[in-house]
Amino acid sequence: MAKPSELTPEQRAEKPIDPKVFEAVKMVAEVFPMWGYKRIAIVCRRQGIQVGNKKVHRIFKDFGLLQKPRPRAAELYQAAKLFELLPLHPNDLWQTDVTYIHIPGHGWWYAVTVIDYFSRYLLACHLITSYSAAECNKAMDKAIAEAERIHGKLNKRPFLVTDNGSSFLAKRFQDFISDGFQHVRIQYRTLYWFTVNGKLL
Repeated sequence: MAKPSELTPEQRAEKPIDPKVFEAVKMVAEVFPMWGYKRIAIVCRRQGIQVGNKKVHRIFKDFGLLQKPRPRAAELYQAAKLFELLPLHPNDLWQTDVTYIHIPGHGWWYAVTVIDYFSRYLLACHLITSYSAAECNKAMDKAIAEAERIHGKLNKRPFLVTDNGSSFLAKRFQDFISDGFQHVRIQYRTLYWFTVNGKLL
């Protein structure tokens, strides 16, 4: 933990924090070492310490109390799994996602896209005014038909990467892809993910 005398000139130029406030915040932070500065600020205010989130954040930052975010085990597993899936051929790995787009003269539409990651070829772009698991299934049907038009019958279903959208978690969609697809779900901005999931770049 840094001492006040070790602070940078920029930090010392800021308005000094009342030592009583600092000690009170520090005491609460030591009682709850795994809590972030926002929760600590709430507890301090409930104890009658008049301090805002920004001031608590400054105390945490200046004195080395900030916790670095740790990736959850699931995210690490997902990242490792995805790197194992880097495709070597077309139809090794597909990605699908739902995007809300504006079409001039026609308003806003949902686009359910399916992309072959190896070739970046857009296998399907299913436009709908409202989306559901059933519509995602239709997009997958279109993707399968287009892939087989280009490459012939798919002897093996590709790995399919989606996010955790409600339609991709729905039983109807899960039943559809259970026929051969290996489903890998990722969170939005999953750690180390090597592309933008299913988006047109």
